Amino acid sequence: MPAVALPPNVQHILAPELDRGEVVLWVGQPGSPAFSVPWISMFFSLFPIGFGVMWLWELGESANGPPLLFRLAGLLPLCIGLMMIVSPFWNWWRMKQLTEETAYVITDRRVIVVGGYHAIIREAVAVGIPIFLLGNFMKTVTGGLRFYGPDQIEQVQRVQHGDGRGDVYFRKEFNGKAHVPIGFHSVENAKEAEGLLNELAAGTLAGRGVPAPAPTAAGRDGLTTGLQAHAAPDGFAEPVSLAPTPSPGLVGRPSPPTWGPLLPGALVVVVVLAAVYFLLVRPMWFDDVTGPPGKWSERSGPLTLDVTKVTASPSRFRVWMVAKNEGHDKLGLPIFGYFFVVDEQGRQYEAAPFVSTWPGDVAPGATITGYAEIQKPLPPDVKELRVGFTTVFGSFGVRSITVKGVRVRR
Repeated sequence: MPAVALPPNVQHILAPELDRGEVVLWVGQPGSPAFSVPWISMFFSLFPIGFGVMWLWELGESANGPPLLFRLAGLLPLCIGLMMIVSPFWNWWRMKQLTEETAYVITDRRVIVVGGYHAIIREAVAVGIPIFLLGNFMKTVTGGLRFYGPDQIEQVQRVQHGDGRGDVYFRKEFNGKAHVPIGFHSVENAKEAEGLLNELAAGTLAGRGVPAPAPTAAGRDGLTTGLQAHAAPDGFAEPVSLAPTPSPGLVGRPSPPTWGPLLPGALVVVVVLAAVYFLLVRPMWFDDVTGPPGKWSERSGPLTLDVTKVTASPSRFRVWMVAKNEGHDKLGLPIFGYFFVVDEQGRQYEAAPFVSTWPGDVAPGATITGYAEIQKPLPPDVKELRVGFTTVFGSFGVRSITVKGVRVRR
């Protein structure tokens, strides 16, 4: 098998741990995880994202709506949807880091595990569990340097995968909640590792091969670990080469993190947010379509009704009004059944009371403001509107009120 160079951060940890005369017979690393675009999670993430955006939009712009905390509840489904999109990319990037930081070593004296890539992490990620949710387990099985002598090898088991790699387990450890299998995960030459572990447990590896020289200063900084173990002329297995290889600027230093794999995830987030904006947010975006002079008034008895602006979206429009009561009686201006909007073509529009912010009642000497929402699109040929109430309750001095000539620019 061709030689494989370990990352500088793994070399930096492993080189000082080899004893004088200790022979390295086998080294392996987990295979890099494959990545596929998470189309299913991306599709289902649109539902919580859309719900959260609509929740924030509808309640956020309501003047008489629920409390701020209730309005911000829409952030929860929005964050869940974004996490569903980002987590597969984050998992892949973090898994790639774990595999690069992990190495398995078999010498003629012991087993050395550098790092802690684990099969349970691989299986959890395969079903879509974000790695950061595995917090306590990750602390138990990842990172550090662990040694296992021949007496700690309990039973060697190999699980072969279809891609040519395999898992080799040689003991179980209790992590406080369950027994976790310990071994090599997703390595090449799993069968060879299985045989060497069995020989190590049986005590037949002692003295095999030519003892490796003690690592020099250069060797500690530039350990190249080959994966070949074959028959030497004297009948012993040839040890893995420890010859140093120059790697200026990297030798003996941890590998810097790479953010490249996160770029596809960031791009997907941008695309999804853009789709949510144009498909969900923009259709609900209201533009001011008020024409000159920008304010229209009508007075009837003690009541003055002003139309201050008209705003429209592709699916509905709103009429913003101000009512002032200068009398001594409370006046009622209900939207449901008594409010009307009529255009110059004679088409009538009715407001939806449950989504409008118009208060309805005006106390003596008070002023109210709000909008009446009509859940129909405003036709593009409309230039002028009539707005009013067919009945005003609470005073004999005013029966109805209508504001005419409300100009609309399209």
